Amino acid sequence: MQNFRNIKSIEMFANEGVNIIYGDNAQGKTSLIEAIWLFTGEKSFRGAKEREMVNFESESSKLILNFNSGAREEQVEIKLNKINPQAKNVWINSIGPQVTSSLSGRFLAVVFSPTHLSLVKEGPELRRKFLDTAISQLIPKYNQQLKEFKRILAQRNTLLKDISRFPQLMDTMDVWDENFSRISSGIIYCRENYINKILPKVKRIYNGISNNKETIDIVSSISKQLDYENKDYSINDYKKYISKKLIEYRKSDIEKGMTTFGPHRDDFDVLVNGMSARMYASQGQQRSCVLSMKMAECELLEEMSGQTPIILLDDVLSELDNTRKSYLLNKIGLSQTFITCCDTESFSHVREAEKFKISNGNISVY
Repeated sequence: MQNFRNIKSIEMFANEGVNIIYGDNAQGKTSLIEAIWLFTGEKSFRGAKEREMVNFESESSKLILNFNSGAREEQVEIKLNKINPQAKNVWINSIGPQVTSSLSGRFLAVVFSPTHLSLVKEGPELRRKFLDTAISQLIPKYNQQLKEFKRILAQRNTLLKDISRFPQLMDTMDVWDENFSRISSGIIYCRENYINKILPKVKRIYNGISNNKETIDIVSSISKQLDYENKDYSINDYKKYISKKLIEYRKSDIEKGMTTFGPHRDDFDVLVNGMSARMYASQGQQRSCVLSMKMAECELLEEMSGQTPIILLDDVLSELDNTRKSYLLNKIGLSQTFITCCDTESFSHVREAEKFKISNGNISVY
């Protein structure tokens, strides 16, 4: 890593098992986890823009990762640029420059940060992001669908605003609604399919955490509107449903100048013992829900890809009680894991863990 946030230059040789990165606050621990995460092809899990990740004294940053993917040895280089952040900035095995999306599905990881602990109780945007991030690693083309959807959504919203001044534009609404339904149906299908696949794993893990004393369920907003028991909807079924809804909401959309139905309004509700966890669950129960969902995400990613993903735990253990912390550490298994923390006392029982101390953007092995 060079010139990444407050890290000027470090080189790290990671342990194949557990890697504990510790040190005081604002020393670079999360920056290291963030840098590793970027090699998945996803954006920063901290919500940072590219220029914000470059050291303030520099114009560019460089990250190089050597890793094994199956039987392949790979090297990926990422360059971040303040001046031209949209430029192609990825080299894969010395071939490039390429777009960041070319990394999708190549280096697999699951990140768990304090932000995710609010997944149940916060707004729907965080839950949509959870689904989209997880799906993107399983279906690399899914990110392109999201980009196309955002483009069509923006154009449809512009049209809705302009119709009040230029009524003749109403003749073009059917064309835009067709495009909107087409791209939206694929996104909603992927999200619904993912929830259906992950739910049995979430239930099993949550049962383990709660000692079979509580139950968990996940119900999407689309499932609430459609036949909840029918899990076999096709993309075409969703397309027909979305087209019907767009016609139903068209008058209201024109009045508001915005699209009020679609994947950008999608959500899911987590239920504990049949009741909304967001409304009625305790903080401990909510965190058990999130922990179950993140661990299930890791299991499903390994099951469907055939690769064991890297686990990135960014300062979440300090937010969990001892029961949930122990459950998580015991379930890490054979995954290569990176854990950030302020001290190493909680990990004295973790065998064969490599400890790295970060101080003022410098790293040393202990």
